[in-house]
Amino acid sequence: MKLRIRILLTAILCLGCLGTWNVYSQRRSASRWEYKFVEIDRQQSPEVRINALAEQGWELVTVQPVGNSDRYVFYLRHPK
Repeated sequence: MKLRIRILLTAILCLGCLGTWNVYSQRRSASRWEYKFVEIDRQQSPEVRINALAEQGWELVTVQPVGNSDRYVFYLRHPK
């Protein structure tokens, strides 16, 4: 009976370690990004261009205006 408990506890410990390693490796690989900065004029339908980039796997992070103009910088990222 004691042997079965030891085997069970050892198996649980091993599975816990493997699960922790799997989560760690996923977080580590998910944090590697490639970035792209695109400047687009508001009158040029930015939605069309951003949607085209999204189809290529790019994810919009943020948008910032360029001075007092109708131009914006779109910050995108893509997993490596």
